[in-house]
Parts: sequence; C-alpha cells; structure tokens
Amino acid sequence: MAISDMTSDTTIDQTTDQTTDMTLVATPSPRPHLADVPIYSPGRSAEAAMAEHGIAEAIKLASNEVPFGPLPGVLEAVAGAMAETHRYADHMAISVAEAFARTVDVDASHVAVGPGSVGLLQQLTLAYAGPDDDVVFPWPSFIAYPQFSGIVVANQVTVPLRRFTIDVDAVLAAVTERTRIIFVANPNNPPSTALRTTELRRLVELAPRDCLLVIDEAYSEFVTGADVPDALTLIDEFPNVVVLRTLSKAYGLAGMRVGFVIGDPRVLASVNATLIPFAVNGPAQAAAIAALAQQDEMRRRCAIITAERDRGAQILRRSGLGVPASQGNFWWLSAGGRSAELAHALERRGVVVRPFPTGIRVTVGSPAENVQFLAALAEVRAADATITDAWQLPTGDVAERSADFIDRAATEAANRLGSAASADAVARAADRIGALAAEMNTDEWDRIDEIIATVL
Repeated sequence: MAISDMTSDTTIDQTTDQTTDMTLVATPSPRPHLADVPIYSPGRSAEAAMAEHGIAEAIKLASNEVPFGPLPGVLEAVAGAMAETHRYADHMAISVAEAFARTVDVDASHVAVGPGSVGLLQQLTLAYAGPDDDVVFPWPSFIAYPQFSGIVVANQVTVPLRRFTIDVDAVLAAVTERTRIIFVANPNNPPSTALRTTELRRLVELAPRDCLLVIDEAYSEFVTGADVPDALTLIDEFPNVVVLRTLSKAYGLAGMRVGFVIGDPRVLASVNATLIPFAVNGPAQAAAIAALAQQDEMRRRCAIITAERDRGAQILRRSGLGVPASQGNFWWLSAGGRSAELAHALERRGVVVRPFPTGIRVTVGSPAENVQFLAALAEVRAADATITDAWQLPTGDVAERSADFIDRAATEAANRLGSAASADAVARAADRIGALAAEMNTDEWDRIDEIIATVL
C-alpha cells in the first residue's frame, strides 16, 4: 500500500518536506457505550471564577474540602517520605490499613486501602458487576455510581429520593435477581441527608445476600445525628455489606487520595485483585499514618464545621429558605430550575459553589467564609426576589416554622416519649423529628402529631 493511500487527508510538499495541509487522522474508536458514561467534573476553582468575572477575590465552597489545611505532623511526614520517591511504596499499604483499623476498632484483615474511596468504588464495580448486571442506587447521589457502572456496561437502576432522603422501600423494590451491587451514600451527596438506624438496618436485612451492598460513608466524621448509624457495626453480621471511608474530607487529605473499604476478607480479596500496582504512593501513605494519629484534632475541626453547618442552616431557614437537615459538611440549596442562575450570581460575588440540575451544593467553610456566603446569597435575593421561586423545599413562614421546631426538637421528643424514656431514646427521637421537620410543607404541619408518630 502506498503512503498516499494511508494518508489521503494529508498533503506533503515534496520540495520543502513540510506539511502544508494536515488534518486530523482518524484514531482507534473507543467502545461505543463510553459515549453515554457521565464524566466526573471537579468543582470550579476560585482562580477560574476570578478570571472570568474580573473580581479580585473569591472563595471556593464547591468541593467539600475542609478549610483548615493539613493536620499537625502531615507536612513533616510527607517531606520525610519524599526522600524515598525513587522506591516503590508498599503496594497494599499495610501499615496504613493497620493504622486505620485501630482508629475504628476492626481487625486489619477487614480493611483494604485504595486511591480514595472513589478509587475503591471503581474497584468494587470492576470486581462485582458487568454487562447485563443491575447496579441499583438512589438518585441524585454521587456521580461515580453511574460513571463506574456505565464503564462496565451494567444496567443502571436509579431510584428517586423521597423528599430529599433515600427511599428504602423503593430501593428494595428495584432489586431483582440480576442485581449485583447496591450503592448507598450515607450521608448522601449532594442532598446532605442521611438514613436513620431502623431504615438502614431494614435495607441491609432485606437486600439479597448474593448482592453486594456498598455503604459509602465518606462524610461519617461530620455526622451528629444521634440516630444516624455507623455501618461498621453491620459488617460482621452481613458479609455482603462493605463500608467505604476516606481521608479526603475530615482528615484534610483531599489531594493525597487515600481511602478504605471495610468488609469481609473474601470481598476484599476481589477488590485487591482490581487494585492497580502501587495505587497509593509513599508520601500519601506517610500522610495517612500521620493524619490518623491526630484523632483529637480531627474531631475538634469537625466540631467547628458541624456547628457552622447547623448555625448556617438555621439562618437559611429563618431567612425563608428551607434546607434539608445536613449530616455532611455541606448544605443543599434546592433551587430547582434556577440553580445554575443562582450559582452564577453567587460566583460573580466571589462565592464559588457547585450547581446541579435541581440544586446547589455549598461546602461549609471557615466561619468567615460562611458569613461571606450568606451575605452574598442575601445580596442575590435582594437584587432578584424571584430567584428562589423554583425552590423545592418550603419557603417563607413555613421554613421559619421548621427552624423553630428544630430548635425545640429535644423538648418535643421528651414530651412525646414521656418521662420514662432514656436520654439516648430522646436524642434519637429528636434527631428523627428534627430531620422530618426540615422538609415539612404547609399541609403536613397541620398533621404534625400524626406524622411524627410514624417515626417515634
């Protein structure tokens, strides 16, 4: 075959030996199904927003990062590990697994380490699902669930939320004999809500034992709800349950990529079979061990975040904007079809948030950053009073009423349970009814006793 036959779209000037008219040559075609796979899109940077809008300063509240910087000892550990970057790190990151296992009181044989919890999600999907298998997950939720199930050509079975919370009955109804994986984020990202103990327990008990149930607890350290369960308590009883954790959020290692899957060693063997060699590098392993040694400081920082989260949520409600009861380090603004417009307006005022088709996720930042966000939102609403007209949670007086009820949820729970109830029972009941009140509409307030009775 002549060269001209293979490069018919290219003209070569033989005199000067220069390409004068080069067009794109066809490349190998990827697998067709990849065209339909959603691609992860990271949160927009403050620098990009400043450049686009010509503003001098901006804060980034778009990626659920913590605002405090590395934990004590992390920078020194990373610097020390840099001297060994000419060597491969431990492929299985055994020392990291052991350090994490001690913090959560499980045997290290039940822990596998990977490049962030999202990397482990990909490994789990590769290990357990393939063409024509069903992968079930509530939606909206983490984009990695449809992305990775799409890559393996599994059937994606999405289950709508009830209000803004995972509907356990609907998830169970979606499960068939073809279901290989169920993904559940608890707390859920981006809506910020969480399943309570009874609901999660019911899902685990009724899910088929030959189906892998992945409980993604990336935000577990920010959970303050007394009735939000720790899924690690389930893994010994249910070998088909695995739990994901990460150091990217509360531990401040978003840029280092270290995550964990906790479960039956037989499941972990399959996960490790899909681990790319040396996925967690040496500096990341050193950072992880140093960060895990800082439990008290990590908890202190999380307490600042959760106090700011709850304070900001009540300010939003009292301003007439209902928000779900968040158990993560972020708020969900249910702006509906005007989400992109509202996000853009905030960005022009120096606050970068994460818009989705039906709402906006706003990371809880430092106290000063949160003040800046709330002030920017107030400015946007003052400039355009209609911008929240598509809000999907109660607004106005109803939102304010929910704020009042949440403030007295503990008293309400104690009164409804009676004097014989234990402090733990009251705290769990207050958690449940507070989360319910955050989303109640006008008609439901008229039936509040009846509705609350269903969760007590």
